[in-house]
Amino acid sequence: MSIGVQNRGRRIRTATVTSVRDVNRSILLNLIRLEQPISRAELSERTGMFRSNVSFIVEELLQDGMLLEERPLHSGRGRVPTHLRLNDDAYPVLGVYIQPSRVRVVHAGLQGRLKQRWLFDMVQEPGYFVLTLGRVIEKIRQELGINHFKRLGIAFPGLVNAETGQIIWSPELPQFSGYSLGEQVERHTGISTRVDNDSNLGALSELRFMESEQPRLPLNFVFLSIGE
Repeated sequence: MSIGVQNRGRRIRTATVTSVRDVNRSILLNLIRLEQPISRAELSERTGMFRSNVSFIVEELLQDGMLLEERPLHSGRGRVPTHLRLNDDAYPVLGVYIQPSRVRVVHAGLQGRLKQRWLFDMVQEPGYFVLTLGRVIEKIRQELGINHFKRLGIAFPGLVNAETGQIIWSPELPQFSGYSLGEQVERHTGISTRVDNDSNLGALSELRFMESEQPRLPLNFVFLSIGE
């Protein structure tokens, strides 16, 4: 149940116990991704969360299969801390990068590393494109032995309503303008689908890579996407 207040006719949603836990869950998952292997005590120290809260969220993630526990070799005295790692196979996802002449499909896991790629010719008619993508995904499912992918992300060259997955306008693929791409792909594949502008997603990807490679992120940076 969410709580809202009225402010000059506009409803403002405030945080709930569930939403705070979801944020903390995301923070812990990202920290584990960057620092693994890492212990519960280190997670509490790095984030400032109470150890009891960290343990509760970690136990949930272990039950969901998203984390793995390991005990490092220890020859000294004292209790050996249990370290945590992401279970990369627990959350299979697909990424689709649409370009005017071709489409790239990639498979990744919870750690975000690309595992495999596929390529097919772009189909200009939106409805037929969805059918073609659906057939490609079915072949990928059979090839990898994965019955269900958790998420499907689509990078599209044009203006996109990221909330609805609708293509607002595309100079390179004008037939898709006004087309509810996210809704149609999700309906056809059964995979929860999000769509956004390709440059937006490219910038986000670069930010994630920088986050894992350097201690401090830049306050500003520019991402350029030029042609195909």
